[in-house]
Amino acid sequence: MDFRFLVAMAAVALSVFSSCTKDPLMMNGGGSSEGEAADFDDSAEIVPGWIRIKLADDSEPLRTGVFTRGGFDSGDVRLDELAAGLGATEIRRVFRDGGRFEERHRRYGLHLWYDIRIADEVPVSRARAEMVSLPGVDVVEPVYRVRLAEAHVVPDISDRLYRPFSEGEARPEPAPFNDPELSRQWHYNNDGSIEGSVAGADINLFKAWREIGAGRPEVVVAVIDGGIQYDHPDLAANMWTNEAEMNGTPGVDDDGNGYVDDIYGWNYYTDSGTITQHFHGTHVAGTVAAVNNNGIGVCGVAGGTGVGDGVRLMSCQNYDTDANGQDNGAVIAQCSWGYNGIETPLSMQRAIQYFIREAGTDENGVQTGPMKGGVVCFSAGNSSYSHVGNPGDMEEVVGVTAMGPDYKKAGYSNYGSAADLFAPGGASSANPEDPKQVYSTYINGGYAYLWGTSMACPHVSGVAALIVSYYGVDTPGFTAERCREILLRSFRPVGEYVAGEPYADGLGAGLVDASLILLENPGIKPGSVEELTLTPLPDGMAMPADGNGDAVSKIRLGYAPVNGDGTTGEWREETFPNIQPAGGIFTTELQLAAEETYRVRMSVEDRYGNVSDEVTDEATTLPHVNVAPSYRGIETQLFTSTGKGFSKTVALDSYFSDPDIPYGDELTFAFDDGEQEILEVVLEGAELLLTPIYKGQTEIVVTATDRAGESASGTFRVRIVSGDEPPAEPEPDPEPDPDPVPGFDGDTMVVVPNPVGEALTVYVPHVASMEGTATIYDAAARKVLETTITVDAEGKGTLQVGGLSPGAYSLSVEVGGKSSKVSFMKR
Repeated sequence: MDFRFLVAMAAVALSVFSSCTKDPLMMNGGGSSEGEAADFDDSAEIVPGWIRIKLADDSEPLRTGVFTRGGFDSGDVRLDELAAGLGATEIRRVFRDGGRFEERHRRYGLHLWYDIRIADEVPVSRARAEMVSLPGVDVVEPVYRVRLAEAHVVPDISDRLYRPFSEGEARPEPAPFNDPELSRQWHYNNDGSIEGSVAGADINLFKAWREIGAGRPEVVVAVIDGGIQYDHPDLAANMWTNEAEMNGTPGVDDDGNGYVDDIYGWNYYTDSGTITQHFHGTHVAGTVAAVNNNGIGVCGVAGGTGVGDGVRLMSCQNYDTDANGQDNGAVIAQCSWGYNGIETPLSMQRAIQYFIREAGTDENGVQTGPMKGGVVCFSAGNSSYSHVGNPGDMEEVVGVTAMGPDYKKAGYSNYGSAADLFAPGGASSANPEDPKQVYSTYINGGYAYLWGTSMACPHVSGVAALIVSYYGVDTPGFTAERCREILLRSFRPVGEYVAGEPYADGLGAGLVDASLILLENPGIKPGSVEELTLTPLPDGMAMPADGNGDAVSKIRLGYAPVNGDGTTGEWREETFPNIQPAGGIFTTELQLAAEETYRVRMSVEDRYGNVSDEVTDEATTLPHVNVAPSYRGIETQLFTSTGKGFSKTVALDSYFSDPDIPYGDELTFAFDDGEQEILEVVLEGAELLLTPIYKGQTEIVVTATDRAGESASGTFRVRIVSGDEPPAEPEPDPEPDPDPVPGFDGDTMVVVPNPVGEALTVYVPHVASMEGTATIYDAAARKVLETTITVDAEGKGTLQVGGLSPGAYSLSVEVGGKSSKVSFMKR
């Protein structure tokens, strides 16, 4: 059985100073992969009435447009036939052709993505299941809703305009600019005067402004968010402006980029250049680059010095699949949003990678901007989860967690191993005047306090813009890889403020510090750990400093069992982020077998990759004490129909926990369904597969047992709200239905067969033994047949349609004072 013990390190804190073919798209972060469809349930996170597909590389383009129901005409006969059965009426491109960037879009396969509008009543899961079987379709995924990182708006601020801040508040140093509300922006320079704040809990921006400047207009930041109020008095001078479109002909794509009249960016909701102001996009834009030193309002991280030298803000009013920003010069993407409980869709992964690879270059791949390639910053999310929300968890992007004004994690902020940097997001509050929030520009020319990881992320985007301004402008060859390297090493450890907190290792490398952009690699090893002590007690020792006298960045730890003959077994290596300052205390747990002797070796690494000398020690673990598993409750499983197409899988290991699992324990599962008959239950490992058979409800008992025989049990309910009632008693050898109706639930009219040849059988809901009128229309909505239909006791009637020409039709039946409609195909 496994056991855990703590590793403590002792060291002297040293202060040593020294003067194309299609590119492969390999991305982390999840999403559906090529050649398959992502598994999902219809839920609030999916936009109903739409399905997204990606065609195979050698596919012909589809015809786009709006079609009559049943008259879908994409140019692909097989797709048209399937789409007609789903009630499809529209097909549109996900990515525009890109104008002069069209060939580059094609290299990335962006031209192969399409959205298809299906009937609202058709489950997206059904459309997915049918679409994925089509030859030539590589990927099928829903269109997911994108959620803002819940930047919380405090009440009564929609009309707040500039008001002078209270006078007489002391600052430790004079403000570098004359913006009167800069004193509200503690997140730039925190003097500790706000109640509950700690001096220095900021991004050290005043020092950065003095030493490296405040931005350059050659740098463009795409704010992919709600629309920016482009005429805000504190933003207008720093808005990106497409001069060709501003001075060109209205209604014409004057610069050939595939977008017409995109003067300040693009509104993807209205598919036009008309930007609609939005509180969220306007607030984050102000943090990135509100105009500095203009005598009004607030400052932006990279807002310049008041002489037109701030970085430029491009408004990309959208949260999905943007390829406009990088095609128009943006090299930083500011993204304070994410998905709720789903993996990053493949289409979004492609869009992000396109930006990272191609920003700052022309259609031929030649660098035209201050940086070749792009840097993408995402907020971590506001659910207090122990994992970073996506896309912020993708390796390629910079994931940002949120800090309050006291160096501690803001209570709402997600955290986890995928986090890259910590930045001020403000303290959560419902008080519109609470100064512990983040202060920035707001709609209608106003200013407001907001809080959230949405507010933290633009601080990092702004620092990235300062890096490009300082290192990239006037310096050809500066790359996104270099910018990201500098950004991720520009931090201060916060370990002394978060020591012992469960999130301490999940905030990222540290608090982003704009002044550390200039920090240079000392070129020497950091100080070595003087003593390595292995103990079952939580003792810790001081960490060494690097060659600049700063804290080291990583702890590299290796451990291996000692064999009976004294030789060393197989080594395992782990790397831990160091959140401690030089001289701070570091401890960690290792997952090791009980009552075994291990050798451990350790070194430290600074933010430049310099590694210290290695030290070693060995110790023996203690016996294991078992802890029983626990159950946290499975929510009611609801089914809206029956059949294998509506099966669900319950991952039992998500509802049972055991603290011994990391140390070698294992759970086995069992269930008891009481011999019910409305549901088929199959257990495969830790997965319980539920297939609804009949309408009704039942309860299932699940049990998890660990290796020591200790267990936990719990009960959850299953409800099946439609479908046949279970039979009262077994019926011997029932005759098969000559006209089976798969999926008919009594609530909608159904026709079979579909496509039909001669006779069309019609099942009309909620009527029996009546006569009515049946009317058939062609794809152009012209009446082609009107006749009497007789509905029997089972709600079934028959129409002779052999005289109709092949094609798409719609049927309207009026009987018993009720009207029903359905589409069908004539062979």
